[in-house]
Amino acid sequence: MMALSVLLVLCSLFAKGQNLAFRQRIDLANFSVCPLPATVTMYGEDNAFQGYSGSLDSTTLVVLWGDGTSDTGKFEMTGYYNNFDYSFTHNYQLPGKFRVLIRPIEPTYTNFYYYGGWSDTLVQVYPNCIHAEGVVFYDSINNCQLDASEPKVKNTTIVVRDSIGSIAGVGFSDDNGEYKANIPSGMVDATARIGIGLANQKCSPNGYVFPTVNDTTIDFAVFCNSAIDLVAHHGISGVGAPGDTGKVSIRSRVRGCEAGAALVKLTVDSQLVIGSQISGPTPDSIVGQTIYWTVSFSSSVGTPKTTSLVYASFETITNTNATLLSKVYFTASIESGLVETATYNNVENWSLLVDGPYDPNNKTVSPQGLDDDGKVTLEQNELTYTVNFQNTGTAPAKNVFIIDSLSQYFDIASLRVIESSDPMTTAYYDGPILRFDFENINLPDSASDPEGSKGWFIFSVNLKDSLPFGTQIMNNVDIYFDYNAPIRTNTTLNTIYDPPFVPEDLIVSISKENVTCMSNDNGSIDLTIISGNPPYSILWGNGSSATSFTDLSPGIYTVTVTDSASIVHTENVEVLENRIHDTPIIAPIQGPKKVQSWNTFNYTTSTTALSSFVWTADGGEIESSVANAANVLWHAGPIGTLFVTEANEHGCTAIDSFKVEIAFVGVEPIISEGFKIYPNPTDGVLVIELNALTGTEEVQIRDVHGRLIQSKRIDSGNTYLDLRNVAKGVYTVTVLNDSGTEHQRLIVR
Repeated sequence: MMALSVLLVLCSLFAKGQNLAFRQRIDLANFSVCPLPATVTMYGEDNAFQGYSGSLDSTTLVVLWGDGTSDTGKFEMTGYYNNFDYSFTHNYQLPGKFRVLIRPIEPTYTNFYYYGGWSDTLVQVYPNCIHAEGVVFYDSINNCQLDASEPKVKNTTIVVRDSIGSIAGVGFSDDNGEYKANIPSGMVDATARIGIGLANQKCSPNGYVFPTVNDTTIDFAVFCNSAIDLVAHHGISGVGAPGDTGKVSIRSRVRGCEAGAALVKLTVDSQLVIGSQISGPTPDSIVGQTIYWTVSFSSSVGTPKTTSLVYASFETITNTNATLLSKVYFTASIESGLVETATYNNVENWSLLVDGPYDPNNKTVSPQGLDDDGKVTLEQNELTYTVNFQNTGTAPAKNVFIIDSLSQYFDIASLRVIESSDPMTTAYYDGPILRFDFENINLPDSASDPEGSKGWFIFSVNLKDSLPFGTQIMNNVDIYFDYNAPIRTNTTLNTIYDPPFVPEDLIVSISKENVTCMSNDNGSIDLTIISGNPPYSILWGNGSSATSFTDLSPGIYTVTVTDSASIVHTENVEVLENRIHDTPIIAPIQGPKKVQSWNTFNYTTSTTALSSFVWTADGGEIESSVANAANVLWHAGPIGTLFVTEANEHGCTAIDSFKVEIAFVGVEPIISEGFKIYPNPTDGVLVIELNALTGTEEVQIRDVHGRLIQSKRIDSGNTYLDLRNVAKGVYTVTVLNDSGTEHQRLIVR
């Protein structure tokens, strides 16, 4: 494989005698080199200016390569600013991770010193590797191939893992959706996965296997999920001294493919007066201390996208009675009726100090968390960072880049670059360290263009699982404007904490229906627990734990509900008497009045609109019923009674009954030529007595559908069968032997 070059980022500063600054560039494709011997080329440009009168003719740099070797070089300076270019080349003979350091050693002057000391970076050398590259795209045609009409996806994180799941590298697709990465050879099970949030990888959902040898091209096809992610957080804000002006900003966005609308709100502390709007869309209304916007967003079929909804800022005026360095509080929120992948980032609360320090080059985190240590719960596992920068120099900045050393507590595979003020490329190298590059941004200085001199970018990353309580996540960045010394931002702080248990209020809702029927009690009560701390204990005055009752008489009913937090709610419910509805007039039951036992007969009554019917039988059983009709299996008589209850639409009921004469069968044992059975009907043990025994007899009991219920070999004159667990009904007893079969009917009651 062709050796790759590495361009290292170095920055140092002479004061007093001269000012030298080194600019470097690193990207993932060039950070990892192979095969051995691996050739690394470092190059850059420099100049000397300010604080020095006269011209320099040369300067000398030294490079320590990290493998015990070093190089020095003298480079000629030209022009008024003593410009020069430099380069060093080195061959690594062994694999490993090497820290490369560089600094100028000549010329030296009295009182010479550095800002930042040695500049350094890391180089990863593999004995063998492959070069992987490709495109991330939305497969709208659904053929797992990149077609000309399909959009490419920028800022997508490509995570490369080895066979045991460890991260071997991270890459990012650029503005053209393209990525590049060097992958160690011999990693047969290495896969690349997309951490794109609202889109899923398709065509190879479990990742792509890199070959052991040979360079490879792998394109990633993705598609949308049917959900969105709404996010609200603050932008650049500051609070003036009492009586002075400040600024408050809100940022909100939606990620995904779905169309919809959202309500965005910004609430300002009561110690501040909301002044004129500085930027952003005009709000729908301002009520008290809250500003409201209703915004809509369009769908993006097959192409998840981030859409800015409300980016707005307002002037604030601090009340004259406010206390210096006291805290004021703000809330940004967004809500919608659509399904979301996460809701914890819909609301952000943050605080600022009255007349507190403000630096336009800063870093903010969302959620800010509680208190000064930024307490967040494990459920708030995604932290979103915004880096703001402003060129406060005296001339435009051609290039700006930011170095961010991430906390060890982050899951680097979840990293997602969200958006930026200007075109930006992102690179990752071991540490983990991120580099964000704004090339050719040509950022104006703040004196000539106050608003145009600003830039920003936003990225998010998830915390690792199961971090212990008390874990602190700190982060800051170094911002480089051309050849100037880096500006280090403030340090954000979040702390994982276990929030104290705060019991919910126990809220109980009870509905009732009063007694309204002339002839029966039809009151009812329904209890619903709206909120509280389960499990719950429910106790009514009659000892019941039910949540609903029917057929209640007038009276006062008392219930006590207790939850697991020992919160008690007691309530009395009075069911009143207001008998205004008539009793239904039930029609006579129609059907046979004389029946044979253990047979089924049909009975009906006239139906009435909106009425319902319930059938029961004494001396028989309801085999089936539909509204005003029922099928009854009558048992052994001599008399049975059929009942039907009709309820009208008001719950008022009437009952009718119907007497039936049942002809009782099987009083004497049934005797056939071959055997007899008794007692019949039976409700216990059945005796089977054979007239003759051949030695091959078997008895079987089958139901009316022919299903075998019980069987037994017969080895004596009398055989006993236990039928106590057999359902009531009519059965067939069959005796089989070499001569044939005989059947008799049996009734189990």
